[in-house]
Amino acid sequence: MEELLPPGTWCTDWAFLREVDRCGARSFVEVGCGEGRLGAVLCERGLVGVGVEPSPEAAARCRLRLAGWRAERRFRLHEGPLADLELDRPADLVFSQMVLEHVADDLALVRSMLRHVRPGGTVIAVVPGRPERWGAEDELSGHLRRYDRLDLAQLFLAAGLDEISVKSLNVPVTNLLHRVSDAVVARHLAPRAGLDQATLTRLSGLSETPLKHRFPAWFRLVLNPVAMWPFCHLQRAFFDGDRGHVLMAVGRRAAADREAAA
Repeated sequence: MEELLPPGTWCTDWAFLREVDRCGARSFVEVGCGEGRLGAVLCERGLVGVGVEPSPEAAARCRLRLAGWRAERRFRLHEGPLADLELDRPADLVFSQMVLEHVADDLALVRSMLRHVRPGGTVIAVVPGRPERWGAEDELSGHLRRYDRLDLAQLFLAAGLDEISVKSLNVPVTNLLHRVSDAVVARHLAPRAGLDQATLTRLSGLSETPLKHRFPAWFRLVLNPVAMWPFCHLQRAFFDGDRGHVLMAVGRRAAADREAAA
């Protein structure tokens, strides 16, 4: 078994990196960076950033994974809550992926993200969508909620963000595989049943689940950029719909001149 990206993650990454390119970010803060996979991707694309990770287990893996980028001072790991993070200057981009659903006060977290982005900068949040699809993965990963598109847009609006958009991601890939994925998680994470929500959240940043994060080597035949390319592009047809099991919200912090006028 080896670590491979599942189909939904291929689609999510494609849509997310598309937004990163659009906003032209050169610096980032990732809230809940887990093992550092996305931080490594962004550093490879020339960005400089900070990963925020309160889980000691995930932070240890992130530290190892990004050792080279840390040595080059292109990545810094902050092991602790976002509230304790101090930056020399605000980042161009602050984002989280599969984090807000773990937090009781998600509005406070988005406002905290906003404080670390420069005026005119971008905030992105990727979250599980469609509350009616609540299942074993939510229960065993420490989720408190799933979102619909209006929920997420209103959350960003209440936090003070402008130019908000919310897209449905991974359609139809995740829709077709949802029941299979939920069954896989229910089977392999069953020993976690009964753990408290904080512990489940801490463990959720570890990529260990067979057939969710780790696959037999032959899965490379389908879990690769060429095979997944059509599905990454196909999801664009569903961006503005309500079928997404994954949602991505994008918002901008008001530019300095607008803030001064207010």
